[in-house]
Amino acid sequence: MWPKSAKRGRLPADRAIFKTMAAHYGDDELARMLATAKRTSRDTVVYQLKEIQQKSWKESGKSADDVYAILQLDAGGQNVLNNPGLPAWLSYVKSPSTDYIEALLLKLREQYDDVTVAKMIVSSQSGVNKRISGQLEKELSTAWRKNHITEMEVFQLLKLNDAGTTLLKNPILEIWFHYVWKMKRNDPYELLVSWFKKAGIDDAGLGKMIATAKQDDRNYWIAQTLEQRLSGK
Repeated sequence: MWPKSAKRGRLPADRAIFKTMAAHYGDDELARMLATAKRTSRDTVVYQLKEIQQKSWKESGKSADDVYAILQLDAGGQNVLNNPGLPAWLSYVKSPSTDYIEALLLKLREQYDDVTVAKMIVSSQSGVNKRISGQLEKELSTAWRKNHITEMEVFQLLKLNDAGTTLLKNPILEIWFHYVWKMKRNDPYELLVSWFKKAGIDDAGLGKMIATAKQDDRNYWIAQTLEQRLSGK
Protein backbone atom coordinates (compact mmCIF):
# COMPACT_ATOMS: atom_id res chain seq x y z
CA MET A 1 0.00 0.00 0.00
CA TRP A 2 2.74 2.44 0.99
CA PRO A 3 5.78 3.33 -1.17
CA LYS A 4 8.97 2.14 0.50
CA SER A 5 10.76 5.45 0.87
CA ALA A 6 10.68 9.13 0.21
CA LYS A 7 13.93 10.93 -0.43
CA ARG A 8 14.58 14.47 0.66
CA GLY A 9 13.23 16.93 -1.86
CA ARG A 10 10.28 14.72 -2.72
CA LEU A 11 7.72 16.78 -0.82
CA PRO A 12 5.76 17.79 -3.98
CA ALA A 13 5.57 14.12 -4.96
CA ASP A 14 4.42 13.18 -1.46
CA ARG A 15 1.74 15.84 -1.64
CA ALA A 16 0.58 14.36 -4.93
CA ILE A 17 0.43 10.92 -3.31
CA PHE A 18 -1.56 12.35 -0.41
CA LYS A 19 -3.99 14.12 -2.74
CA THR A 20 -4.51 10.96 -4.79
CA MET A 21 -5.06 8.76 -1.74
CA ALA A 22 -7.37 11.30 -0.09
CA ALA A 23 -9.45 11.44 -3.26
CA HIS A 24 -9.61 7.65 -3.43
CA TYR A 25 -10.19 6.77 0.22
CA GLY A 26 -11.58 10.01 1.61
CA ASP A 27 -9.88 12.18 4.22
CA ASP A 28 -11.40 10.35 7.19
CA GLU A 29 -10.47 6.86 6.00
CA LEU A 30 -6.97 7.96 4.98
CA ALA A 31 -6.50 9.44 8.45
CA ARG A 32 -7.32 6.11 10.05
CA MET A 33 -5.07 4.24 7.59
CA LEU A 34 -2.15 6.50 8.44
CA ALA A 35 -2.86 6.20 12.15
CA THR A 36 -2.65 2.41 12.04
CA ALA A 37 0.29 2.25 9.61
CA LYS A 38 3.46 0.68 10.95
CA ARG A 39 5.59 3.14 12.88
CA THR A 40 8.58 3.91 10.73
CA SER A 41 11.50 6.32 10.51
CA ARG A 42 11.27 10.01 9.74
CA ASP A 43 12.32 9.66 6.07
CA THR A 44 9.45 7.39 4.99
CA VAL A 45 6.47 8.26 2.86
CA VAL A 46 4.10 7.36 5.70
CA TYR A 47 5.73 9.92 7.97
CA GLN A 48 5.62 12.57 5.26
CA LEU A 49 1.97 11.83 4.53
CA LYS A 50 1.13 12.22 8.21
CA GLU A 51 2.86 15.60 8.24
CA ILE A 52 1.01 16.70 5.10
CA GLN A 53 -2.27 15.54 6.59
CA GLN A 54 -1.72 17.52 9.79
CA LYS A 55 -1.00 20.63 7.72
CA SER A 56 -4.09 19.98 5.59
CA TRP A 57 -6.29 19.82 8.68
CA LYS A 58 -4.90 23.10 9.99
CA GLU A 59 -5.30 24.84 6.63
CA SER A 60 -8.92 23.69 6.40
CA GLY A 61 -9.65 24.96 9.92
CA LYS A 62 -10.27 21.60 11.55
CA SER A 63 -10.75 21.93 15.31
CA ALA A 64 -9.29 19.52 17.84
CA ASP A 65 -12.78 18.05 18.26
CA ASP A 66 -13.10 17.63 14.48
CA VAL A 67 -9.86 15.65 14.30
CA TYR A 68 -10.86 13.64 17.38
CA ALA A 69 -13.97 12.56 15.48
CA ILE A 70 -12.12 11.95 12.19
CA LEU A 71 -9.74 9.57 13.97
CA GLN A 72 -12.77 7.92 15.61
CA LEU A 73 -11.24 8.33 19.05
CA ASP A 74 -14.77 8.65 20.40
CA ALA A 75 -15.91 5.40 18.77
CA GLY A 76 -14.10 3.05 21.12
CA GLY A 77 -15.65 4.40 24.29
CA GLN A 78 -13.32 3.95 27.23
CA ASN A 79 -10.69 2.32 25.02
CA VAL A 80 -9.43 5.63 23.62
CA LEU A 81 -5.98 5.32 25.23
CA ASN A 82 -5.39 2.12 23.27
CA ASN A 83 -6.41 3.72 19.97
CA PRO A 84 -3.48 3.89 17.49
CA GLY A 85 -4.84 7.20 16.22
CA LEU A 86 -4.30 8.96 19.56
CA PRO A 87 -0.72 10.13 18.81
CA ALA A 88 -1.98 11.85 15.63
CA TRP A 89 -4.53 13.81 17.66
CA LEU A 90 -1.95 14.76 20.27
CA SER A 91 0.37 16.00 17.51
CA TYR A 92 -2.46 18.11 16.14
CA VAL A 93 -3.34 19.82 19.42
CA LYS A 94 0.27 20.35 20.48
CA SER A 95 1.46 23.94 20.23
CA PRO A 96 3.72 26.36 22.14
CA SER A 97 0.67 27.42 24.16
CA THR A 98 -0.98 23.99 24.53
CA ASP A 99 0.24 21.06 26.61
CA TYR A 100 -1.06 18.08 24.66
CA ILE A 101 -1.31 15.77 27.68
CA GLU A 102 -3.24 18.42 29.60
CA ALA A 103 -5.49 18.80 26.56
CA LEU A 104 -6.07 15.04 26.53
CA LEU A 105 -7.01 15.01 30.21
CA LEU A 106 -9.44 17.89 29.71
CA LYS A 107 -10.98 16.05 26.75
CA LEU A 108 -11.42 12.83 28.72
CA ARG A 109 -12.83 14.67 31.73
CA GLU A 110 -15.54 16.12 29.49
CA GLN A 111 -16.86 12.57 29.10
CA TYR A 112 -15.69 10.59 32.11
CA ASP A 113 -15.18 10.96 35.84
CA ASP A 114 -11.73 10.54 37.36
CA VAL A 115 -12.23 6.95 38.45
CA THR A 116 -13.05 6.00 34.86
CA VAL A 117 -10.02 7.91 33.57
CA ALA A 118 -7.88 6.07 36.12
CA LYS A 119 -9.23 2.73 34.92
CA MET A 120 -8.48 3.74 31.33
CA ILE A 121 -4.91 4.60 32.32
CA VAL A 122 -4.37 1.26 34.02
CA SER A 123 -5.85 -0.72 31.14
CA SER A 124 -3.51 0.94 28.64
CA GLN A 125 -0.24 0.71 30.57
CA SER A 126 1.06 -2.15 28.43
CA GLY A 127 -0.56 -1.11 25.16
CA VAL A 128 0.57 0.75 22.06
CA ASN A 129 0.26 4.12 23.84
CA LYS A 130 1.80 3.13 27.19
CA ARG A 131 4.10 6.18 27.21
CA ILE A 132 1.08 8.46 26.82
CA SER A 133 -0.69 6.53 29.56
CA GLY A 134 2.16 7.20 31.98
CA GLN A 135 2.18 10.90 31.13
CA LEU A 136 -1.58 11.09 31.59
CA GLU A 137 -1.36 9.58 35.07
CA LYS A 138 1.16 12.25 36.06
CA GLU A 139 -1.11 14.96 34.64
CA LEU A 140 -4.11 13.60 36.55
CA SER A 141 -2.07 13.54 39.75
CA THR A 142 -0.92 17.11 39.11
CA ALA A 143 -4.52 18.22 38.62
CA TRP A 144 -5.50 16.72 41.98
CA ARG A 145 -2.57 18.37 43.67
CA LYS A 146 -3.37 21.78 42.16
CA ASN A 147 -6.88 21.47 43.55
CA HIS A 148 -5.50 20.58 47.01
CA ILE A 149 -7.21 17.19 47.05
CA THR A 150 -5.89 15.15 49.97
CA GLU A 151 -4.71 11.58 49.79
CA MET A 152 -7.84 10.13 51.37
CA GLU A 153 -10.06 12.37 49.26
CA VAL A 154 -8.44 10.82 46.19
CA PHE A 155 -9.01 7.42 47.82
CA GLN A 156 -12.72 8.22 47.89
CA LEU A 157 -12.65 9.90 44.48
CA LEU A 158 -11.35 6.66 42.98
CA LYS A 159 -14.07 4.79 44.89
CA LEU A 160 -11.47 2.65 46.62
CA ASN A 161 -13.45 3.05 49.83
CA ASP A 162 -16.21 0.99 48.15
CA ALA A 163 -13.87 -1.88 47.28
CA GLY A 164 -14.23 -3.63 50.64
CA THR A 165 -12.29 -6.88 50.89
CA THR A 166 -11.26 -6.65 47.22
CA LEU A 167 -9.30 -3.43 47.75
CA LEU A 168 -5.83 -4.95 47.48
CA LYS A 169 -6.72 -6.44 44.09
CA ASN A 170 -8.15 -3.21 42.71
CA PRO A 171 -6.02 -2.28 39.66
CA ILE A 172 -6.25 1.47 40.28
CA LEU A 173 -4.90 1.17 43.83
CA GLU A 174 -1.40 1.73 42.45
CA ILE A 175 -2.46 5.13 41.08
CA TRP A 176 -3.45 6.13 44.60
CA PHE A 177 -0.09 4.87 45.91
CA HIS A 178 1.74 6.99 43.35
CA TYR A 179 -0.25 10.05 44.41
CA VAL A 180 0.48 9.54 48.12
CA TRP A 181 4.18 9.20 47.37
CA LYS A 182 4.11 12.31 45.21
CA MET A 183 2.53 14.32 48.03
CA LYS A 184 5.35 13.23 50.38
CA ARG A 185 3.23 13.75 53.47
CA ASN A 186 2.00 10.29 54.46
CA ASP A 187 2.94 6.64 54.28
CA PRO A 188 0.38 4.88 52.02
CA TYR A 189 0.67 1.66 54.01
CA GLU A 190 -0.13 3.43 57.26
CA LEU A 191 -3.12 5.09 55.61
CA LEU A 192 -4.29 1.69 54.36
CA VAL A 193 -4.00 0.08 57.79
CA SER A 194 -5.99 2.94 59.29
CA TRP A 195 -8.67 2.49 56.63
CA PHE A 196 -8.85 -1.26 57.26
CA LYS A 197 -9.52 -0.62 60.95
CA LYS A 198 -12.23 1.93 60.21
CA ALA A 199 -13.80 -0.49 57.72
CA GLY A 200 -13.98 -3.17 60.42
CA ILE A 201 -11.58 -5.56 58.71
CA ASP A 202 -9.82 -7.62 61.37
CA ASP A 203 -6.39 -9.27 61.18
CA ALA A 204 -7.80 -12.54 59.87
CA GLY A 205 -9.75 -10.78 57.15
CA LEU A 206 -6.75 -8.68 56.21
CA GLY A 207 -4.59 -11.79 56.06
CA LYS A 208 -6.98 -13.34 53.55
CA MET A 209 -6.96 -10.15 51.49
CA ILE A 210 -3.17 -10.11 51.40
CA ALA A 211 -2.95 -13.78 50.44
CA THR A 212 -5.40 -13.27 47.59
CA ALA A 213 -3.70 -10.10 46.35
CA LYS A 214 -0.29 -11.80 46.33
CA GLN A 215 -1.61 -14.06 43.60
CA ASP A 216 -2.30 -11.02 41.43
CA ASP A 217 0.60 -9.92 39.23
CA ARG A 218 -0.37 -6.25 39.27
CA ASN A 219 -0.69 -5.62 43.01
CA TYR A 220 1.63 -8.33 44.30
CA TRP A 221 4.18 -5.74 45.38
CA ILE A 222 1.60 -3.84 47.45
CA ALA A 223 0.36 -6.96 49.22
CA GLN A 224 3.85 -8.30 49.89
CA THR A 225 5.14 -5.03 51.34
CA LEU A 226 2.01 -4.63 53.47
CA GLU A 227 2.48 -8.15 54.83
CA GLN A 228 6.11 -7.40 55.70
CA ARG A 229 5.18 -4.13 57.39
CA LEU A 230 2.50 -5.81 59.49
CA SER A 231 4.84 -8.62 60.54
CA GLY A 232 7.55 -6.12 61.49
CA LYS A 233 10.05 -7.40 58.95
